[in-house]
Amino acid sequence: WVANGRLLCVFGYLLIYMIGGLQLVQKFMATSVFVIFLLLYYIACHFSKRESNHIKNRSVAAVFICLLYGLINVAIQRFGTYWYAASFMYVVPVIPFLLMATLYYKIIWQEEKKIYKILCAVCTLIAAFSQEQWIVAVICFILTVNVCKYMSGKHIKKFDALEIGLAIIGALPILTSPAAYARMENNTAFVQQSFGIRIVNNIRIIMGIFFSKDNSMYITCLLIIMFIIGIYMIKNEEGFKWLNTIFVAYTLLMEILLYVEISVRSAVNIESSIASVILSFAYVIIMSIEIVILLYQKCNFCQLGIYVASFFSLACLVIVPELPYRILLPYMYLSFGLFTYVLLIIMKDSVGVWIGLAVIVCTEKNSIYNLKNTYDGYAKNYEVHLYNDEEIRKSVEEIKNGEEITKINLYKVPDILYGGEMVYVEGFEFMKNYMDEYYDLPAEVQLIYEEMEQ
Repeated sequence: WVANGRLLCVFGYLLIYMIGGLQLVQKFMATSVFVIFLLLYYIACHFSKRESNHIKNRSVAAVFICLLYGLINVAIQRFGTYWYAASFMYVVPVIPFLLMATLYYKIIWQEEKKIYKILCAVCTLIAAFSQEQWIVAVICFILTVNVCKYMSGKHIKKFDALEIGLAIIGALPILTSPAAYARMENNTAFVQQSFGIRIVNNIRIIMGIFFSKDNSMYITCLLIIMFIIGIYMIKNEEGFKWLNTIFVAYTLLMEILLYVEISVRSAVNIESSIASVILSFAYVIIMSIEIVILLYQKCNFCQLGIYVASFFSLACLVIVPELPYRILLPYMYLSFGLFTYVLLIIMKDSVGVWIGLAVIVCTEKNSIYNLKNTYDGYAKNYEVHLYNDEEIRKSVEEIKNGEEITKINLYKVPDILYGGEMVYVEGFEFMKNYMDEYYDLPAEVQLIYEEMEQ
């Protein structure tokens, strides 16, 4: 832990756990997710005032952004948001990042209050001193906003240079840590590949993860929003008409392919086909160009900076050896603000309102279904976890009192999808060492897991 450079995240996680145990960590994470969506909603509403300032539209947007959380599949959440050690690195930093983005925009285009600068500087340092993807996100946001600032005729100031400097200072402990080099050295097959091959292979893997069946609910919503963006830009004659037309047709093609993969083949296996990888990668590039054009022409430089930051938080991963599902979380969380902004700008007339309501209906079905399954799955496992925890603690006390115990009989969780990997799963037997340390359990005591009777 000490060697991996992500000291601030680990310190925060351990401090909260030491103060209030698991319950405080759970409450902190629930509050963090709520604050994230509150900030995303604020940013989306703040920059859509010219197009859609009606209270009813904002109420619709509030419902929509809440539903978006339910589009993150449990396969991604279980090792991200719901695995608290990881969530302090991938999810919690969204808060200082969004605060930095909001404050930095206010400083440049609204008012240069001293308190804003102090808070912005602190948030920049915290966000950059969290995890590698957030380092890239912070730097990309600052650079993007400064490019927009320069193109708008404003001068680059000392505070802008200070922000970049703070981001670099925050990044140094992570980038120079022993673990940063160890992760490379321990992955011999990856290191032995040429730089070009690494990039090509990682693009294939990232596209496979991004367009996987486990991420299909999110991708479905993304494609709907992108289709709306394309039609909106054609209707309002924004950007390039030929590019908008290609983008709309391309989005429809991707929707058809996604439907065929899931409905007919019951799986999405993008990375197995070179053509699918190229198709997916090209779509992401064109999609990003369209988003940048839309946000730039709307002068929504804050949301533009956030999108560029989210894009490069994924793009930077083409040179790393490990690509778990949770790498998608920074991009996904930040994109929800964009989705909400798009919904708000189209709801400026009655037709747009009906389109917005239709999008919510489509989103609601997947979101509620996923959230219900997730809640039921964790609730079912919770009772077993409580029983196992009580049995182990009781046995430890008996051992301390002089009783001889060689094994403890426990139950397997009913559904392993809704939880982390268990010690009885092949390849995760090493976790017994951590359990021994956590419970102060003698290493020779065996944990016997049995199937629970239905």
